[in-house]
Amino acid sequence: MATSPLYNWPEPDNTDLVKNGALAIRTLGNAIDTTMGTMTPKSIVDAKGDLIAASANDTPARLAVGADGKVLSANSAQSTGLEWVDPSGMTLLSTTTLSGATTTISSIPQTYKTLIAIITGVTNATANGKFRININGGATNNFYAGTYFQQGASAAVYGGGYDYAVAGQGDWLRTDSDNSLTFVLPNYNATVIKNYQFYGAYVQSGGGQYAFTSAGYNLDTAATTSLIFSNTGGNLSTGTVKLYGVN
Repeated sequence: MATSPLYNWPEPDNTDLVKNGALAIRTLGNAIDTTMGTMTPKSIVDAKGDLIAASANDTPARLAVGADGKVLSANSAQSTGLEWVDPSGMTLLSTTTLSGATTTISSIPQTYKTLIAIITGVTNATANGKFRININGGATNNFYAGTYFQQGASAAVYGGGYDYAVAGQGDWLRTDSDNSLTFVLPNYNATVIKNYQFYGAYVQSGGGQYAFTSAGYNLDTAATTSLIFSNTGGNLSTGTVKLYGVN
C-alpha cells in the first residue's frame, strides 16, 4: 500500500486488484476525515486582519483585528493571551515656530499619557526676558522651584508662584540661539492637579552658559488642551517647539 507524500494517507498501488477499490477508498476517506478534524476551519476568521490565537491547549480562537495604529501585546488576563494596545514610545504631534508676543499650541490630542515639548533655538525680537510656558492660559495657578547653575559655579535656587513655568533665572533670551529646553507634563489629560518638569541649557544675557532644572505643579484640574509660549522681554523672533505624545 502506497501513501500520499504530505499526510501519508494510504493509497492503493497501481497493481492492486479492482475488487479492493472500495476498501482502499474507504481507508483513504477515513484518513482524510481524521486529518481534517484536527485542522482549523477558515470560518473561524471573518474580517480583514483577524488573527488566530489559542485560548487553551488545542483550542484555537479568533482575535479580531485592532483599531488603526494599535499594536499586539501579550496579556495573560485576556482569553487569547493577547490584546491590541497603543504603541509605546514618542509620537510627534506638531512642529511649531515661535514668533510674536505669544505662540499657542492648541487642540492637543488627549490620547497619550505624557506630553513632552522640546524647544530649541529660541531668540527674542525686542528685549531679553524670561522664557515661559503657560498651561491652558490659566492665571495665578502655577508654582515651581528649581536650581540653575553656571559652569564652574555653585548652583542657586529659584522659583515662585506665577502664571507660567519659567526656564531658568534671569532675563537670558538673546539674539543667538544657543539654547535647548525640555518640558515634560505627565497625566496632562487627567482632571487632576498637574505636575511637570522643566529643564535645559541656555546662554545668559551678557554671556555665560547656564543649565537649569525645575519641577512644578499646576492647580488647573482641566485636561491640558493648549500650551502658550512667551518671553517677558517682548516678542519672540525664532525658535522651534516639537510636541510629542508619549505612551
